[in-house]
Amino acid sequence: MDTEAQVARQRKSLAVDQKTYDLLQEVCFEERRTRIEQLKILIEKEHNRIFGESN
Repeated sequence: MDTEAQVARQRKSLAVDQKTYDLLQEVCFEERRTRIEQLKILIEKEHNRIFGESN
């Protein structure tokens, strides 16, 4: 298997407090997305906000 493909599929665990988890769950339900999909979107938006669209 290609090493790049393995790295791209690798997952890391992330612990959050219950309140944050519940807020994420509400957003996911409203937007009809999985937690992973929603986190990707939120992180990409915040990254673009901080570092600009060019990166």
